[in-house]
Amino acid sequence: MVRRVVGKRITVDVDNKNLLLFIKIILIGFLKYGKFPKIVKFTRRGFHLGWFGIKIPYDEVFIHRWFLGDDRKRIMLDYFFPTKPQQTFFDNKVCLSDLVKGGKVKLLKGLKNSLK
Repeated sequence: MVRRVVGKRITVDVDNKNLLLFIKIILIGFLKYGKFPKIVKFTRRGFHLGWFGIKIPYDEVFIHRWFLGDDRKRIMLDYFFPTKPQQTFFDNKVCLSDLVKGGKVKLLKGLKNSLK
């Protein structure tokens, strides 16, 4: 399996509304990357954070995301399905079983925006 050499971003999807956890992740990211996240979005179940311009080996991106508390299922999907769009925040959700079974799935706004 061919992997890309350098990761350029770290995105974190946390399903927890704890304000202290939010501050902790931002501080850890600042100490690690020397910058605050460019994406800060509060969601129904938690928040999304995104750091850009990060130069680390591609395989280490998964370790950084795990350490920052990214959704574990999201990390595993990105790792085991490298041909799907990586680290994408979706505006709408789709059932994974629809993708696996080859069912018709409409183009998601989040996917559409990530391809621009």
